[in-house]
Amino acid sequence: VGLEVDGVVAPTMLGHILKERRLAIRGGIQIAVRVWGEDPRTITNPAERWIAVHGWLDNAGSFDFLAPLLLKRGAKSIACIDLAGHGQSDWRSTGTYHVVDNVADVIYTADALEWKQFSLIGHSLGGCISQTIAAAMPDRVLRLVSIEAMGFWAQDSHTFVKNIRRSLLDKPRGGNMQIYPSLEECAVRRSATTSLGSLSKEAAMTMVERGTRKSDCDMGYIWSSDPNLLAPSRHRVDEIVARSILSHIECPQLIIVCRDGIWKDAAPFGLTLFSIPWGVTIFFANFAARVVHVMTKGFTPISAEISKEAGVIGKIRFVYMMLFRRWLVCRTSKFVHMNSGGHHPHLMEPEEVAGHIGDWLGKEGGDKRLKIKQE
Repeated sequence: VGLEVDGVVAPTMLGHILKERRLAIRGGIQIAVRVWGEDPRTITNPAERWIAVHGWLDNAGSFDFLAPLLLKRGAKSIACIDLAGHGQSDWRSTGTYHVVDNVADVIYTADALEWKQFSLIGHSLGGCISQTIAAAMPDRVLRLVSIEAMGFWAQDSHTFVKNIRRSLLDKPRGGNMQIYPSLEECAVRRSATTSLGSLSKEAAMTMVERGTRKSDCDMGYIWSSDPNLLAPSRHRVDEIVARSILSHIECPQLIIVCRDGIWKDAAPFGLTLFSIPWGVTIFFANFAARVVHVMTKGFTPISAEISKEAGVIGKIRFVYMMLFRRWLVCRTSKFVHMNSGGHHPHLMEPEEVAGHIGDWLGKEGGDKRLKIKQE
């Protein structure tokens, strides 16, 4: 455990030395790590160590724009990892992926780096994973930056059996994978607009270069991520667990959200998400929605959804259940709102994200507020 399989020094990028490493961690898999800055094992001040965790189907390349900027704001070594099944890390032999396993992998990677304490920065799924680590291991996580992350996407208890059935009936994946003639074509596909917004071609290319490999027939490129990542999850946490995780975070946390990001439909009337006016509006809207539901459908369960197909009451319940109540328990968190950046502001607006992180590090997230232990 902790063996450095390779340590190729990549060309200098933006004036900073970049190293690629593969670490054998507990559990028998190897995790690929892109290290920005100094050798992780030479950093003695825990406040200068950062681990960056990417989102679902992304990879460590998603921090290529942000990491060099953080090195100018106090970080000395930033270890950007590829989660299992992503980028250049190993696939799980079982073909099954669960967020709890990712949580363990990040801790085991920190162990392999010989870091007892460190700070975390995570985007989307990586932010939720980082929040869970901060809650479960408060003695190891000094501070936390969560980008477009506010706890895991919860499973409604009414859909648990349905989701189990879907996962059991799901067919094996990984047969004929689509081949793209060039990396540029991969970038075009990756930058295409989805429900989570779009990426610039330059931003997409940072992940494509790390997240693809030559096809076996040598006729182009295929994605290097495990196709089983697209399989239905056998189990997701419920809302009570998701909220409990957030309530147990003790370290300073900065949460960065965008008006055009993943929750763009959760802030009515142009209100600022996670602000007091927004909270008051959602509280009374939820009360009214419950009254209307009882008057029209009686005391039946109210679904909570934010999809385009969901009704107004379902959307209001979703925002109240998933976001409003989570906002209330984030007692150590500072919220920052960006006007643009979509779901990937660290790729689309890295200078602004770095600026917000730098301001926070000078105040709420500063070294004086950290519980650093002597190593």
